[in-house]
Amino acid sequence: MENVNRSKIIRRTGLIGIFTNIGLGIIKIVFGLLASSFSIIADSINNFTDVLSSTVTVIGNKLAHLPPSKKHPFGYGRIEYIASFIVSGIIIATAAFALYESIQKIITPDETSYTYITIIMVSIAIVVKIALGLYTRHQAKKANSLALKGSGTDALFDALITTATLIGAIVSMIWEVKIEGYLGILISVFIAKTGFEMILETTNLLIGKRYDKEIQTKIKSIVKSFKEVKGVFDLYLNDYGPEMTLGSVHVEVPGSLTALEIDELTRNITTKVYMECGVILTVGIYADVEDEESIAIKKEVSKIILSHEEVLQVHGFHLHKDIKSMSIDVVLDYSNKKRDSFYKHVYGDLKEKFPDYDITIVPDIDTID
Repeated sequence: MENVNRSKIIRRTGLIGIFTNIGLGIIKIVFGLLASSFSIIADSINNFTDVLSSTVTVIGNKLAHLPPSKKHPFGYGRIEYIASFIVSGIIIATAAFALYESIQKIITPDETSYTYITIIMVSIAIVVKIALGLYTRHQAKKANSLALKGSGTDALFDALITTATLIGAIVSMIWEVKIEGYLGILISVFIAKTGFEMILETTNLLIGKRYDKEIQTKIKSIVKSFKEVKGVFDLYLNDYGPEMTLGSVHVEVPGSLTALEIDELTRNITTKVYMECGVILTVGIYADVEDEESIAIKKEVSKIILSHEEVLQVHGFHLHKDIKSMSIDVVLDYSNKKRDSFYKHVYGDLKEKFPDYDITIVPDIDTID
């Protein structure tokens, strides 16, 4: 039900944006022709670019909800990020157009015949645009939609551009001074900056970035709430769209647990995490050592590895005393750029202390804040 409501919010808001911008664009063209103002006519183009951005948002949301296929088993949710990327490009194109027009206005100012009716209509258009932008961004927050957020931002920027046109018209009517072009340059730079920031945000989602600390903390708290869990490690979260997050985690449990007890534990963890966080989680197991000799070896190994300040965490300790074998997962800080040589150094330290053991160091990734 929640996914359906989210989709309805995005499509309804997108359609409202499309029809509102078509209406505003037509009104601006009419009054621009009456006032012989190319600025107002050119400003109408921004409304039609908003029609495009709203259309991209609606289509992107529709495609994102296509059912999973053999080729794309995790669905098409990331299409929404591609739609957001396109909307960001439209914002930058709007900025470029505004910059070009502003420079043209400075070089060859318009010969205009503004009237108070023109001023009133442009003012109404600004109010409508601001209302549309704020409404769209509010709905974007409710629906967690980057593309919708971009459409709302685009609408607010168009209101800024139109405001520059309005201020220029008023100044031109009163003092016969042309300042619209200079205001336009300032606004276009601001719009371009925001457009590039949106592209960076969307690119990070497409590449894959560290998840928000809030959701990490919540998942770790849920997993730790089970009495059998002694530690939580290797939390990986993969975003396949705003409505699809898959992840995995390792939990350390007493080595004495039976397969049946572990099966029940992992099922309970995955169910609770999905119900409270909406994340489909796979749970892996680290069996903790329990005899005194193994505990002593584990403490000594951890002490040696953690003596290096670049090491963030040691876990996943696995010991076979009978065949003299041990394995350890080591999480290294990203500041260390010579990882291979570092692991060889740590291996040498451990081998010096435990010469009879076959030692495996598993390089791990720092994903948990």
